[in-house]
Amino acid sequence: MRLALCTVCPDARQQQLLDIVWTGWEAFAKKHSLPIRVIEEPPPLESPYWGKYTPFQLPDLREFDAVLMLDNDVVISPEAPLPSEGWDGERVRCVDERAQFPHNQERFEPYYRDYDLEAPEPSARVLNTGVLLFTRDHAKRFLETYEQWRDWRAAYRLRHGGNADVFRLANDQPHVSHALLRSRAFEELDPQFNRLWWAWWEDGGRRQELPLKIYAKAVQILARALPRTLLRPLAAPGGAWWRAALRKNHFIHVAGSKSPISLYRWGR
Repeated sequence: MRLALCTVCPDARQQQLLDIVWTGWEAFAKKHSLPIRVIEEPPPLESPYWGKYTPFQLPDLREFDAVLMLDNDVVISPEAPLPSEGWDGERVRCVDERAQFPHNQERFEPYYRDYDLEAPEPSARVLNTGVLLFTRDHAKRFLETYEQWRDWRAAYRLRHGGNADVFRLANDQPHVSHALLRSRAFEELDPQFNRLWWAWWEDGGRRQELPLKIYAKAVQILARALPRTLLRPLAAPGGAWWRAALRKNHFIHVAGSKSPISLYRWGR
């Protein structure tokens, strides 16, 4: 099976994130002999972020059978194995977020209700789409999900009018997660392949997320003014956190607040 490491990078903000993680991506790709394809102009869809599910429409992906599709805020450990080991391509591979939060499973109960979607199964779970393994055949099914999302968005706008939440209108993950769960067209990856940074930091609820966010944001702001000789000592504790996280996980996903990626950049 011909596999490519792939990402969608449609704007300057996404490019900035990709620049930070790029060295690790290149090392991973070289280690596993994977070509990298960066999609700067995804297919003409109503949201460019749906382009991550339809890459096989593009000439650059014509020669490949499958993709390891990553969000631009995913940091890869130098020792990471391939998430495609033992994969036959029959089902989409992704990580179930619930596996990262055994101490607080009830946080998933309202997730689909927030998007006016019927819970796909009695035990709520969320498939995180920041790291996905899928084939050309799966991409066809994702197009069907995209059309369903368009219908949902039109109905959502009618129901909420000017009060429609922009984030909810644009978010692809709940709809793809919902479709995969209902069809059972997925198989779970080890959570180490998509560890959410704040889940790792909370570590079973023993640490609070906010202090790290404030520290990371401060480093991000100071990076605009301080020389590297002064900035690096300030970022060093954050760099130590990143090294510890990457020793225990294959991919760290900087979902939500992006400021901790500054600690990765300046604390190394």
